[in-house]
Amino acid sequence: MSNKPKILVLASWYPNRVTQHLGSFVQRQTEAAAAYADMCVLYVASDNSMKIKYELESDHINNIFTVCVYYKKVKGIFSFLKLWRYFNAHLLGWRYIQKEIGKPDLIHVSILWPSGIFAFYLNCFFGFKYIITEHWSGYLTSDGAYGRMNGFAKYFIRMIANRAKMITPVSNKLKQAMISQGFKTNYELVYNTANVSIFYPPIENKISDKIKFLHVSTLVEKEKNVFGILNTVKQLSLKRKNFFLEIISEKDFSECKTYVKKLEISDEFVSFSGPADASEIADAMRKSHCFVLFSNYENLPVVIIESLACGLPVISTSVGGVPDHITEDFGILIPPKDENALCKAMETMMDNWMKYNSEKMRRYAVDNFSYEAVGEKFNEIYRKII
Repeated sequence: MSNKPKILVLASWYPNRVTQHLGSFVQRQTEAAAAYADMCVLYVASDNSMKIKYELESDHINNIFTVCVYYKKVKGIFSFLKLWRYFNAHLLGWRYIQKEIGKPDLIHVSILWPSGIFAFYLNCFFGFKYIITEHWSGYLTSDGAYGRMNGFAKYFIRMIANRAKMITPVSNKLKQAMISQGFKTNYELVYNTANVSIFYPPIENKISDKIKFLHVSTLVEKEKNVFGILNTVKQLSLKRKNFFLEIISEKDFSECKTYVKKLEISDEFVSFSGPADASEIADAMRKSHCFVLFSNYENLPVVIIESLACGLPVISTSVGGVPDHITEDFGILIPPKDENALCKAMETMMDNWMKYNSEKMRRYAVDNFSYEAVGEKFNEIYRKII
């Protein structure tokens, strides 16, 4: 019989049949913890295609017992029926998990809202302890989504947070934002993870006749500011010719391509590809000279720590947890929305990319973001709380 602690993850975001890549970073953190604990995941999602009210699927995925409960979507932005189906789906999953593997030693909420509702219920009525890992940028003033919520929702979220034994944000900036919102509990930073067995530096020297910049994101414009990158590519193309930008995403590129045409950017300067799996993204990083992120707000983007694992220098805006890790040894930080600063940084990188120490970046990523590093951190927290 295993002497590992039994941990139930209640995930607000998790890869599933409706949104296959949602919360992939949550899945990776859970996989990291699975080396030290018996992990089980319960995820609840609505599904437009369902004919019945509830459907449960379970499987063992990468050493994690994963239970997904789907419920028939309720029309309207919010209703009591929607809340009830969401909660009842958790009840169905909870009963199934207890039958299959027994009661957990600890509840681990991944992203407080809305899955923290069920953890709050289990704590109030059955005494289960829970911790919360937070990734959501909504608490940051630069995002402001939490501030725009109604007063009752914010009050309930604070209650859930303050009953947690610990909150583990992925960045210090997020920690400070949560504290400023009145979330008064214990905190420990636990970073996002990078699969360092997939993301590693190139074996051979890179070809440098044309400098390749890489951007990988969801293309959510209000957050990622991809149009700002494209504006800068246009600006830089009027000065330099020996570069190009590759943009990889699982999302539709039609708006970006229309904008490229509007700016009259030649195909020699920008290309689009995707969707791509982790190994394909890692390969693209190994073939690139610099990763570019021009976000208006972030917490700790996984693509940045994956870039470091590949020994790839980074240009990024100084937002969220990025400045905690991107020092002058690892890249260039610029203010958000400053296209002139981005253009200058890209020019500087074109002339100096070879001066960055790839192995030093790699070592930093392994020490801080590998499955082993993150898993050991969660193991310490689990055993301390239990």
